[in-house]
Amino acid sequence: MISVILSCFNETNNPYFPRLLEQFKNQDKFELIVVDGGSSDSTHAVLNAHAIPYLVLENSTRAARLHHGIEQASFEHILLQHPRSLIEPEGIAYLLSHHAPLNWAAFKHRFDHKHLLLRYISWYSNRVRVGKKQITYLDHCIVLNRNCYTEAIPDIAIFEDTALSYQLQKHTAPQLLPFYATTSAIRFLDRGILRQFLMNQSLKLLYHSGVSPKVINRFYESKLNLNQINAKIF
Repeated sequence: MISVILSCFNETNNPYFPRLLEQFKNQDKFELIVVDGGSSDSTHAVLNAHAIPYLVLENSTRAARLHHGIEQASFEHILLQHPRSLIEPEGIAYLLSHHAPLNWAAFKHRFDHKHLLLRYISWYSNRVRVGKKQITYLDHCIVLNRNCYTEAIPDIAIFEDTALSYQLQKHTAPQLLPFYATTSAIRFLDRGILRQFLMNQSLKLLYHSGVSPKVINRFYESKLNLNQINAKIF
């Protein structure tokens, strides 16, 4: 079995959310651990309708919710499931049958919207970020062996997946699995694809320059507020 950690916050308008719950609710194959950040919409009603138990970690960062979920996990292999990414069925079947030798892995990335720049971002993410820089973002849906998780995910407001990657690099290099996780392009479509792309590059420069993740996250979450309760973390 595999422990699946699903961090969520205000997912009522997220069309991927109920599909994820259905995908992982089979307790014979998965241990689904849902950690909610104190949603103020109907997220809890959706969870209840699917008969999914959940934990609530009020006013928390996504990093804190993921770490809390990992602490509750019963099994050696853990899938960190992004709330707006959907692994293709063949990828789920592959993971179930091939997870035993995995230490740290991620699925190939693609967006749910066709655009040349979005295709480039996915290519770069797969070939360069994972393949060369050994960094896996959460929207790849990260798989890890808990024996490699020897340090807690830093409780920061953004780039927690980058920080986690740096920690896992001490143990092993990531493996890119041969199936896709399709990710919502909502940020790009809402703000404008080029504008969001340029913002992402600027935010990465700020992060690697040592700017506080809380400050960076003010810009990243502006108007969308997809990861956590902004008003509570600054």
